[in-house]
Amino acid sequence: MKSLGVFLNITTNNRNTLKERIAFIRSLGDVGHIELWLEYAGWTLEDSKWLKGELAEFDLIMHAPFINISFVADQQEIRDASVIIMKRAFDHARMLGVRVVTVHVGRRPLYMSADEAHALAVPAIQELVQYAGDDFKVSIENLPENAGTMIRYPVTLKEVTDMLEKIPKLFATVDLGHCLQNDDPYDEFFSSYTDRIANIHVHNALLKGKAHFGFEEKGDIDLHKFTQLLKKVEYKNYFTFEILGDEKIRSSWLLLKKFY
Repeated sequence: MKSLGVFLNITTNNRNTLKERIAFIRSLGDVGHIELWLEYAGWTLEDSKWLKGELAEFDLIMHAPFINISFVADQQEIRDASVIIMKRAFDHARMLGVRVVTVHVGRRPLYMSADEAHALAVPAIQELVQYAGDDFKVSIENLPENAGTMIRYPVTLKEVTDMLEKIPKLFATVDLGHCLQNDDPYDEFFSSYTDRIANIHVHNALLKGKAHFGFEEKGDIDLHKFTQLLKKVEYKNYFTFEILGDEKIRSSWLLLKKFY
């Protein structure tokens, strides 16, 4: 694979707070890349210029903002605003020199079918792929299934595949834990679409249960077995831990380094 990395959550532009988080990441050792979750609405291009300097030794990728964003909302105004917000995030991606931007398609109302959501998502994501051009890869993530009035899309890797087939320059970010939560087998997808997978979000999970915990806890993901699958399919892109809690990140990072 290209690189092993972790997240840096941009939910503030307080530089002292961010420096503390960066110091923690450096303390892990051998971090190849950082995935920047750029959620903070007050983040400026000047902030991105500063951050790029702070992270000069790392390869950078990005997780685009997703809170209150949907390209499959029933209201055209929400879909249009989501495209505008995403393009603004893409401008930061250019400033930062990131290689991949992961995007959530969003939530659809419960009365909208997955096929209808697909029809709305394709032109919006296509527009974003065109806006990115050759500067970075746009990559959509499989999301955990949920109940309620607003349903996430895409959930299954089949739904992700349908998007990839419609948009040839689109890539996938496979969230391994979400696959477990959705009881969605992933081996075939990795074998068939290796070259279209730009990033993997890795965290422990329970089958149809909780996720985003570390590998020192009992879960249903065998990290060693999964890394062997990646070697078998000759996966060459990013592998990013998305684990909650510093000590859980550290212990899982140490375990991963035994395999790579």
